Amino acid sequence: MNIETYMNCVVDETPTGRSIKNLCTKGRESLKVKFNSAYYLAKRERHFSDFLNPLRLQSMNSVMKIRESYTTDRAAAKFVDVIGKVIRESLKADLEKVR
Repeated sequence: MNIETYMNCVVDETPTGRSIKNLCTKGRESLKVKFNSAYYLAKRERHFSDFLNPLRLQSMNSVMKIRESYTTDRAAAKFVDVIGKVIRESLKADLEKVR
């Protein structure tokens, strides 16, 4: 059994491993909500200082428990920067295919 297979067995079959995996999944979902909220603000040309409001609304509507990390206007700006880079790279790849 190689180390990767062993680690997967530990993560999948032990209570601690399953808890860590679940925590990572919840963290990803929380980041997804934050990225979508930041994207919404950017598309609507809203201030990043409004970032916490949609997060609070989603939390109140029981979408999910939003973790406290990355809930500032600076985090929203970083999220939008990453989104912009991904969109630019995708557009660049599409334009190169056309040539």
